[in-house]
Amino acid sequence: MALPNMNPLVIDQLIVVMSSVFMDCFSADEQDVIGNFFATLGSMLSLNSSYILLQQSQNEILNQDDKTEADSQYDLLEKSIDKMKEEIEKMKNNKH
Repeated sequence: MALPNMNPLVIDQLIVVMSSVFMDCFSADEQDVIGNFFATLGSMLSLNSSYILLQQSQNEILNQDDKTEADSQYDLLEKSIDKMKEEIEKMKNNKH
């Protein structure tokens, strides 16, 4: 899901407006509960995003290692084929 590109100042102003509405509508105890709920929600989202970023970075590292290993295997295979060709040419030349 793509989020809209919002200016951080708009988000800050939205938070101030929402906070003032909550302050006018709820008692101190209710504000405390609502504040703790949003703080917990924010912490969980932050933890989840950190975990996802960690998984993505580990996958990128593994993919790079796989590509590097595959490239080195292809290089080794190419060198082996080149060496075989050289040996075949030597055998052809020695036969004549």
